[in-house]
Amino acid sequence: MGPDAYRTSLLFQAGMPEIRNDPRFARLCARLGLVEYWMTTDKWPDCVDEVPYDFKVECAKVQDTPKEDFGF
Repeated sequence: MGPDAYRTSLLFQAGMPEIRNDPRFARLCARLGLVEYWMTTDKWPDCVDEVPYDFKVECAKVQDTPKEDFGF
């Protein structure tokens, strides 16, 4: 697949709100290492204010989820 297959910006496009509206989205972000970044820097994505659940709480719940090993 290569590194281009993991462009996380695709997850945050305006035309894809369904994926972010699911609370399981936080777990995906944790597996990609995004939750660790957000919690460390306190720089959160715009979807924090757009989803129908408390995004930061969901991220806190899954922050210890093992990150994927992409091998590159």
